Amino acid sequence: MTLIRKNGKGLVYNNIEDLSVMKVIDTKTWKVKASWPLAPCGQPTGLALDPVNHRLFTVCRANKGLSVLDAETGKVITTVPIGAGVDAVIYDAVNKLVFVSNADATATIIRQESADKYAVVQTLTIVPRAKTMAFDRKTRKIYFSAPEFQPGTRNILPGTFAVWVYKPE
Repeated sequence: MTLIRKNGKGLVYNNIEDLSVMKVIDTKTWKVKASWPLAPCGQPTGLALDPVNHRLFTVCRANKGLSVLDAETGKVITTVPIGAGVDAVIYDAVNKLVFVSNADATATIIRQESADKYAVVQTLTIVPRAKTMAFDRKTRKIYFSAPEFQPGTRNILPGTFAVWVYKPE
């Protein structure tokens, strides 16, 4: 899966999962302006943007980390540990929190202490494989969706799809 985010200034950021790079695309010319390696990040999935501090948050399956990049240079500022099987990331600019959904039945909540400093403040226990996530900025509720699976398989139990709602502490 590739995830794309626009910065509001004519640039699109695109995670390339199989290459572990981020492509920066100029929307005026539709040409790749830059290609940034994401090491130590491997298999990047979700992507979020902090436009005020010019930071990109990319979540990575191979190293179980959230990498913070400078959105102007592509430099990896730091990598914060997260759970396994990551899929999505959301940035809450008002509360300076980064939410990460993981398939290992956890969601990692990270506080942005400054543009370059981040700390895990909570590991929320959620349902297994609930890696699709949405955030309501008004109520501060996080929504996760997932079905139930037959034990030990990837087979979905019919009629078990549900949405779970959490509110961070």
